[in-house]
Parts: sequence; C-alpha cells; structure tokens
Amino acid sequence: MTEQKMQQINAWLKKVNKGKLEMQEKMVIANATMEMLEKLEPIYDKYNGNSCDVARK
Repeated sequence: MTEQKMQQINAWLKKVNKGKLEMQEKMVIANATMEMLEKLEPIYDKYNGNSCDVARK
C-alpha cells in the first residue's frame, strides 16, 4: 500500500458516515483500530513515561 493510499483511507475513515456501513464493515474497522492501538501502546507508553498498564487493571 502506498503512503498516498494510506492517507486517503485515513481521511475517509474520519469523514465516512459509519451508520451507513454494513455491520461486517463496521466490525472490520473496529478490529483494525484495536489492533493498531495495541501495537502503538508500548511505543506510546515508552515516550509518555507510562510504565504500568493501568487500562488493563
């Protein structure tokens, strides 16, 4: 995937009316978002001084 395509998808996700999407499409978006956040969490914690996992306790 090109950088341009990623930017286009990101922009689309911000403005799309999710109420018009099919349930399966909503689930795919939610799953992708959760996977991305889980992968970013250790990096976020590293640079924000959050050494404990408060969200999961």
